[in-house]
Amino acid sequence: MEARTRNGIFATLVLAVVGLGGVALAWLARSRRSLVQLPQRGRVALIGDSLAVGLASPLHKLTASDGGALLPLGRISTTITMWAHGDFSTVAAFAPDVILVSLGTNDAALARPQDEQRQLEILLASLTRLGVPIVWIDPPELPTLPRSATVRWMLDDAQRVHPFERFRSDTLMIPRQGDQVHPTPAGYGLWAATLWAHLHGGSHA
Repeated sequence: MEARTRNGIFATLVLAVVGLGGVALAWLARSRRSLVQLPQRGRVALIGDSLAVGLASPLHKLTASDGGALLPLGRISTTITMWAHGDFSTVAAFAPDVILVSLGTNDAALARPQDEQRQLEILLASLTRLGVPIVWIDPPELPTLPRSATVRWMLDDAQRVHPFERFRSDTLMIPRQGDQVHPTPAGYGLWAATLWAHLHGGSHA
């Protein structure tokens, strides 16, 4: 009888663990889907560094094909700190349905990216005040910039406080130029198309 009781308790624990695992896997599957659903004829503002500049052209084609509009505000070689004290009145006047932020690559080249944590908080607070959903486009995997992991950790930490979504580009296989940082034209096209599908209810691994 005692053995049967022990076996029953063990079986119950196994089922509980399996059940929790199923819940976790379901949550992970949902987490790959965008919480931001861009409407048809959606208006998209894009800010960031040279990767934002590269994404602008394919995103412009995608928004135009949907009857929407893109406000491209990417600036080459910019960092989180450079944007933290920016003037976002142009973004506000554009009245976007979503703000895309492509930053972090140049920050990963800094000796101590974590020193920009406070500037990241300031930037996110400024963007949040616009009352528009924010999707932060994480940099792709950057093998030549090992401190990109620190930037991702900063974003993880900031996400506990600020309501913004992440598009994890580091999980994508994006063709790169020789510097192993900037995508090729085809790479930018693939990246933009995957992001676009994500914003319309698709998912990515």
